Amino acid sequence: MPSFDLRDEPWIPVLRLDGTAELLGLRRVLDEAHRLRAMHDPFPTVEFGLYRLLVALLLDIAAPDSLAALGGLLRQGRLDPAALDAYFTRWADRFDLFHPRYPFLQTAAMAGDAAKPLAGLFAAIPSGTNAVHFHHAREDDFGVCSAMAARLLTTLAPFMTAGGAGLSPSINGAPPWYVLVQGQTLFETLCLNLPVLEIPTAAGTAPPAWRNPEPVEVRRYRQTSVPEAFTWRPRRLRLLPEAGPGACAVTGAAGDVLIRQMQFAPGAACDFTWFDPNVAYRVTGDKVTPLRPQEGRALWRDTGPLALLRQQDFTSARGNISFERPLVVTQLETLISNRLVPKETKCDLAVYGMRTDMKMKIFEWQHETLHLPDAIARRGALGGAAQRAMELAEGVAYALKSAIKHAYPREGKGNAAAFNTRITEAQRDFWARVRGPYEALLHQLATLPEAEDAYAAALVAGTAAWQAALGDTGRRVLGEAIDDLDSDSDALKRVVEARQQFRNALFALFHPEQARGRGRKASPGKEAPHHDDAE
Repeated sequence: MPSFDLRDEPWIPVLRLDGTAELLGLRRVLDEAHRLRAMHDPFPTVEFGLYRLLVALLLDIAAPDSLAALGGLLRQGRLDPAALDAYFTRWADRFDLFHPRYPFLQTAAMAGDAAKPLAGLFAAIPSGTNAVHFHHAREDDFGVCSAMAARLLTTLAPFMTAGGAGLSPSINGAPPWYVLVQGQTLFETLCLNLPVLEIPTAAGTAPPAWRNPEPVEVRRYRQTSVPEAFTWRPRRLRLLPEAGPGACAVTGAAGDVLIRQMQFAPGAACDFTWFDPNVAYRVTGDKVTPLRPQEGRALWRDTGPLALLRQQDFTSARGNISFERPLVVTQLETLISNRLVPKETKCDLAVYGMRTDMKMKIFEWQHETLHLPDAIARRGALGGAAQRAMELAEGVAYALKSAIKHAYPREGKGNAAAFNTRITEAQRDFWARVRGPYEALLHQLATLPEAEDAYAAALVAGTAAWQAALGDTGRRVLGEAIDDLDSDSDALKRVVEARQQFRNALFALFHPEQARGRGRKASPGKEAPHHDDAE
């Protein structure tokens, strides 16, 4: 059996402060984290998986148990080399990828399970029923080096989907958006994502997977600790290395060992509600759901839920909906307000996601960065104002959709897909054009004065400018969408009516009190629900 010591073998892709890319082992990554900028992998799922692994490892080594302890670790400026050496010496046998008893992030006892192609672990490669039309390759030919295999293992805990009967998704269900607070160095990033604020559903003292002497059982677990949750094992898995030289199918690196097959079987299932500290949640009554990627919905439109909002800051008029931003973002605000980190600490957020059909089909993965004005994440009322501005834009987008449909002959009756392409393109254009004004609004909100009278006046002015941008953009996009329709009298009449309908909708959205006095609808209500249906 080969050996691959993850403590020292180069397998983790990082960027140094000067932008130089390098592969390092676990020990060097943590020892030099203050001299490294970030992780850097072309696959977002792998990149976040590596971050999550290192945060779990740092939780086990440094174990800060309070905001004060976390602030002290940050002020220390680096990890203690002696503590790192002691930890990796004590648990040396737990970091061998192919250890006979403790294979890293795997299950040793799988003698009765059949071998399967490793391609099933990597969504970019067609495997089983997950076929890609223009990718002509055999899944049995896909083989990776030990370093790449180790990186793929880190994606299981955050991104594993459901896989049919008995194959449960990971602890967060269908993969959510994961929000990572970014520091100036890798050390700061890891520290800022160590959750020390209370997680209501965390319980017990279970260690991370590599240090847990008990193999994962095929059962529904009813509680978990943070280290166990970060290294959750939704599958029992064992890599099956093959001796002989070859080239890695992903990196092209030559090696003496390739992994083409694995044993792969059901593992742990989650039978409780888990609140992930890097995930934002939508709260509707008693129902709490993670925010997830949605087709056609740009990430910046969820700036409020992902970065700004707590439940007490905002409640939508549409169905009593509120949001809770990720715990790590709230934790950063608390660190700053308690002067445990410098006031100038920025709130840049890296966001990772993988869009699925809520089951096992994978459509795309994403990695984007939200650059926020420093002050806006620290004043709850501003987050509410930002979200109300976004809901107003969603109302305008829905009014735009309705007006375009009205301009179509018979309003699309008899053809359920009437004008869908035109509507989709118009709404995409609308959202692209209002992104700049929205970001300008965020910066304006961040600089609002503290004095109550001046604050109110500045907020009214900012809201008026935002409404003007929405109205002007909506009217231009509507014209571009319907001005080239038929020119007969009926078509011209529908176009005129569509424009009037849009004007009425804008008035109702921007002046709800006056609209109610005139008997018009004061808000988009059910016709413009949050997220999916408002597209």
